[in-house]
Amino acid sequence: MENQFLVDSEYLSPEALAVKHRLETDPSSRKDHMEYLPGMEIIESDVCGKVMTQMKQYEADRYTAKDVRAALEHETCTIEDFKALISPAAEPFLEQMAERARRETSKHFGNTVYLFTPLYIANYCENYCVYCGFNCYNHINRMKLTMEQIEKEMKVIADSGMEEILILTGESRGQSSVDILEKPVN
Repeated sequence: MENQFLVDSEYLSPEALAVKHRLETDPSSRKDHMEYLPGMEIIESDVCGKVMTQMKQYEADRYTAKDVRAALEHETCTIEDFKALISPAAEPFLEQMAERARRETSKHFGNTVYLFTPLYIANYCENYCVYCGFNCYNHINRMKLTMEQIEKEMKVIADSGMEEILILTGESRGQSSVDILEKPVN
């Protein structure tokens, strides 16, 4: 069945539409976002390998209601506990799982809600994430703030009393490089 939610734009050339349609219909043509790109810092870690090993070893039908109850009673969940909690045997325990999740959240975060003020530095993007308004096939006005504009926006945010800032850009190494974040703002 064709995806009826993907929208073509009259502003795209036939070549761009062909690329867009290939991205929409052929998963093998999409970028592997887990792959390190040139210039990225390579972080050595065995976490991914451990997770993949556990995923390959997971046998959902192996877990019972007894395993789920034990997992819910443990102070700290083990890998086996998590496997039990995502198994079909856990379905009758959804309410208990939700209550446990609420208690854990409250224990770690209390009843606090953090509000972040978004600061959009640029909206240039080279990706086609269908859910994102910045994606490269959307016909929108593109811009990148200058250091002076960033400084002005930061002052407005500071004067408003907001203390948490979420800095956002589209994903374009040419237009939104991390270098801009290294420059001090007065």
